[in-house]
Amino acid sequence: MKTIHGKLIFDNQKDIEILKDLTRRWSSAYRYAYQRLLEKMNLNTLIKTL
Repeated sequence: MKTIHGKLIFDNQKDIEILKDLTRRWSSAYRYAYQRLLEKMNLNTLIKTL
């Protein structure tokens, strides 16, 4: 996986709020999925699997 850094430029505040909301939802979904994985297997098994 490659990471690209950059600066986002927005024309208005509404676009910034939309992006913040999407980022917050993505982070919550990612965290929720990780927690569900940990319910099924322990951390060491999960690390070996990934």
